[in-house]
Amino acid sequence: MCQEMLDQLAQNTAWFNERGVRVAAVTMGKPYEAKMFCAQRSPDVVCLSNPEQSAYKEFSIGKITAQDVFNPASWRAWAKVMRQGYKPGSTGGQDGMQLGATFIIGTEGKIALAHYNKYMGDHPEMKKLQSVAEELGKRNVVRKA
Repeated sequence: MCQEMLDQLAQNTAWFNERGVRVAAVTMGKPYEAKMFCAQRSPDVVCLSNPEQSAYKEFSIGKITAQDVFNPASWRAWAKVMRQGYKPGSTGGQDGMQLGATFIIGTEGKIALAHYNKYMGDHPEMKKLQSVAEELGKRNVVRKA
C-alpha cells in the first residue's frame, strides 16, 4: 500500500472506528514487513500481506503501463510523493509496477466502493470514503421497535 494513502487512513482511523468500520491495508511485502510497516505508520490499521499478489490478480488491479509515462496526472502525483519525502530505491523484491486500489466492503460482503488507481498516487478522496462509510452505517443501523 502506498505510504501516502496509509497515512491518510491512519489519520482518519478513529473516525472510521467510531462508525464501526475497520481499516485494513494489503501489501506485497512479506508478513513481517507488513507488520512492521503498519506498526510504524499506524498501529490501528489491520495490515495484511500478499507477496504473491493473488488478491491483486483476483480483483483485476492493474499495473503501470507505458501510457502512464505520458500522463500529466501521473507526473503530478509522483512529484507530490517526492515532495513528501519518498526516497525511490529498491522495492525489496516487490512489484514496482503494481497499482493499488481502495475498497469499502459492507458487512454483508458486498463491495460498496471500488476505486482502481489509474496511476501511482491516484487515491480516492478521504471525503468520498467517509461518505460511503456513513451511508453504509445508516443502512446497517438496527432500529428498536
